[in-house]
Amino acid sequence: MAPNSKTIILFSVGFILVLCLIILLIAFTLRQFDTLQTKAQVVELEYYKKNEALTSFAQNSYKRTITLLKMYETSDPFERNELFDHFYVLAHKVANANRTFRSLNLPESEIAIHQKISQRMKSSSNIRSRIADLLLEGEDEEALAFIVKDSVQSQENGMEIIETLQELQTRHHNE
Repeated sequence: MAPNSKTIILFSVGFILVLCLIILLIAFTLRQFDTLQTKAQVVELEYYKKNEALTSFAQNSYKRTITLLKMYETSDPFERNELFDHFYVLAHKVANANRTFRSLNLPESEIAIHQKISQRMKSSSNIRSRIADLLLEGEDEEALAFIVKDSVQSQENGMEIIETLQELQTRHHNE
């Protein structure tokens, strides 16, 4: 009977050790899963913030061009002044979206495209500000010539770059 009780004890200790090992493996796996889930959430949040900043940038930039057209269409000086103020509110929104995007963790490929956007934004902003000033001064025909010649084309060029950047982000996000 003595060998039987030793065998039972030995099997019991072995079984308990195997159970402890399984519990440790499960705990380690759950911890790793939690770490991966946290990292995935960070990546998802970053992607969301980048996309939100780019969308805000594009929408408000577009709205600025539309505001210039509305300024051209109205002859009421008070409405033009309101639109002029709105034009600069939108400019601040574009700048804030630009700063937000720049503050995020960007890979080299996105940094290069962002630099192109920033250069175009400066050029476009100067053109649009000149158009707004012309409209406030009553130089409607000269302003319209700038709108047709430069502002709309600048808007289209900027949108192409933003779309390229969004496509690049989507590819990075899906990798």
